[in-house]
Amino acid sequence: MADPSALVAALVDGDRRALARALSIVDRGGAAGDALCQALPLSTIRSRIVGFTGAGGAGKSTLIAALIGATRERGLTVAVLAMDPASVIGGGALLGDRVRMEEYHADSGVFVRSVAARGNAGGISRSTASALAVLRAAGFDAIFVESIGAGQDQIDLASLVDTLVLVEAPNLGDDVQALKSGVREHADIIVVAKSDIPGADASVAILTANARDEAQSTGIERSVVRVSAYTGEGIADLLDRLLEPPRPNARRESIPAAQLRALVADEAAKLAIETLDGPTLARLQARIDAEPGHARQIAREWLIDSRR
Repeated sequence: MADPSALVAALVDGDRRALARALSIVDRGGAAGDALCQALPLSTIRSRIVGFTGAGGAGKSTLIAALIGATRERGLTVAVLAMDPASVIGGGALLGDRVRMEEYHADSGVFVRSVAARGNAGGISRSTASALAVLRAAGFDAIFVESIGAGQDQIDLASLVDTLVLVEAPNLGDDVQALKSGVREHADIIVVAKSDIPGADASVAILTANARDEAQSTGIERSVVRVSAYTGEGIADLLDRLLEPPRPNARRESIPAAQLRALVADEAAKLAIETLDGPTLARLQARIDAEPGHARQIAREWLIDSRR
């Protein structure tokens, strides 16, 4: 793509095909993606960017679908960037989140895009920061970003959003899991979804008590909100909170800074892959076979050694 200015102008004017094409370009990365990001204007609309994370099955997609409807009832436009796990063999993504939100496909005020995470450990794709820049330039009032089913170390999304929502479900795991450090410490709001099923009261009580204790020791306050996409309970109240001006948070970083981090990570990965010849792969595979529980640490040590 020699000159991205025409494409950028079209997506700013509301051309959804141009927007989809622009997102595809930044997802592929490379020089074309960099050029497109550089051509983006500063958005005249300050989009509210909200991230949703939590374990698989917690109800993130269903909750977002309910929030889309509530957002549109207020006359606001909304975009959804949904991360899906990708096959480590074929690279394809399941892209099932788009199916859950299919009822809004004819609404010009709603745009849903599924993106393959492609094995990125942080729960989001490397192109997320650039995709958010594109969606902001398109002028959406609200942008919802859904991570893949996240573990406690998958907190990359926290640095890119105004508000991070951790979605919990009753009876999804033991109570101790809710009290552990990790992604919960980065959340601004904890949502107990599926609150119409048994076990919701206990989950809300545990999380509320823990949030209260944590606020006393750290000074960081987190809301615990119970919602049900099925009954509509708590959806309007949650949306009110999400549309409020975000609180200052030292863990957040600007979109340009996040784009730079993603760009450096992408280039570092390319350089590392270039040095992965057959013998090197065999040595790494042998170490990982011997210590399968330390695969990530082994890969990290090799990468550090290869850069010396």
